[in-house]
Amino acid sequence: MSENKYSQLNHNELLKGVKIDKEKLAEIVSKKTTNPLALKTVGKSITNEMLNEMITLQKEKEHRTEQYNQSVLRTLEKIEQNTGNLYQIVQLLNTQTDKQDTIIELLTEVLAISTSATKEEAEGKYRSVMKKITTVTEDVETIQKLSGFAQMVFQMFQSLG
Repeated sequence: MSENKYSQLNHNELLKGVKIDKEKLAEIVSKKTTNPLALKTVGKSITNEMLNEMITLQKEKEHRTEQYNQSVLRTLEKIEQNTGNLYQIVQLLNTQTDKQDTIIELLTEVLAISTSATKEEAEGKYRSVMKKITTVTEDVETIQKLSGFAQMVFQMFQSLG
């Protein structure tokens, strides 16, 4: 015979001669499966855990969304600032026809900041060009526009590494 001598018998054969009190069995099953207090407590516990998890996930999602939105906003502000600086340079070259060569020379030196091998070299070029801007140009508007462009290029270089 197999390892369990009852494995080949059906349930009816196993229960032959066993007296079952169906009312008592129904009462036991009823208490175990339909106790409203037990089910209510378990249900509330599961529901609360699920709600807490959903709230936590929602807060995390909102936090990530807020971080993303702030990042996009900063990027757009930088793009706007950079575009504004370029517009000012084009406007400066257009209006200062008598000083175009000087302005182009200064712009070339400003852009040379970005070719620096180290931060120290870039800082040296930045200081040099800023000094040159204030000594070569006379009107305040030109100084402001060129200085703003130089600062933008220097900050971009610093952000690279």
